[in-house]
Amino acid sequence: MNEFKGVIFDMDGLMFDTENLSSECWVRVGRENNFEITRELIDSTRGLDRRKTKILLEEKFGDTFDFQVFSDRSRQYMDDVIKKQGMPIKAGLLELLEYIRENGLKCAVASSTERERVEYYLETAGIRKYFNTIVCGDEVKRGKPNPDIFRKAAEKLELKPESCLVLEDSKYGIEAAFRAGIPAVMIPDMIMPEEETKKMLYDEKKSLLEVIDLLENKKERC
Repeated sequence: MNEFKGVIFDMDGLMFDTENLSSECWVRVGRENNFEITRELIDSTRGLDRRKTKILLEEKFGDTFDFQVFSDRSRQYMDDVIKKQGMPIKAGLLELLEYIRENGLKCAVASSTERERVEYYLETAGIRKYFNTIVCGDEVKRGKPNPDIFRKAAEKLELKPESCLVLEDSKYGIEAAFRAGIPAVMIPDMIMPEEETKKMLYDEKKSLLEVIDLLENKKERC
């Protein structure tokens, strides 16, 4: 049994409590523009890249729906909150990142979000220094649930897929990791895993802090 040599993080909903905030902002923009955008609708897009989200919403609302305008306005609301309150960091993130660095593991971000925003979030949270590499949704042809983004992250870390561990909060992310041949741990955010998702998991944890024990136990067994 080989020890994990690298950890690949999703971002929204996994490292940062931004999914709930995003839903609130989308609902607000919809209400202001007379579109019935519900939390359930936005939640159904979790883990998808912008291209797939755009298609889904345009199919739902038709030609009068301008995805770019709505997305920009929603993000402006989010940025206003973040500037006032700071990045909402998930419990255990800083401790896990320190553990990974202290134990010589490689570390990556593989997020469906575009690079400019990923870099902004990481810098704002003060954690960019922990990551060896970043792969973003605008850098792969096929987003989650396709495996491309995780395969590319493992490649950039110069590690075999099976020697990495993916941390995810969405079903699309878990499926992408499974199809990439990378063990995946789910730390649910807003939506609990369905039975089909559970079949693809290496493990499920309540918080990022619990991942430290998982990595320690894995190391001790190797």
